[in-house]
Amino acid sequence: MYNIASFLEKFKHVGLKERQAREVVAKIVSEECGITLGIESVQYKNAVATLKIPLSSKSQIYIKKSQILKRCALEFPGMVLKDVR
Repeated sequence: MYNIASFLEKFKHVGLKERQAREVVAKIVSEECGITLGIESVQYKNAVATLKIPLSSKSQIYIKKSQILKRCALEFPGMVLKDVR
């Protein structure tokens, strides 16, 4: 018989990278644009960060998109981020 604890060990950190990516994006967008943004407002899927915020705030993010993508690449090198929407 196999030990169930050893089997479940590989599922221990399944959502950790996604959560870290959401935290990094929220922090960088907040610093660059001056918008208060929580990690629950950020979805990260298929290397695209989607923000659930008002359109007026999204226009500020669109203007500074290249700076945000560069800072994300520098601060979290393991994360692949292609776009912020």
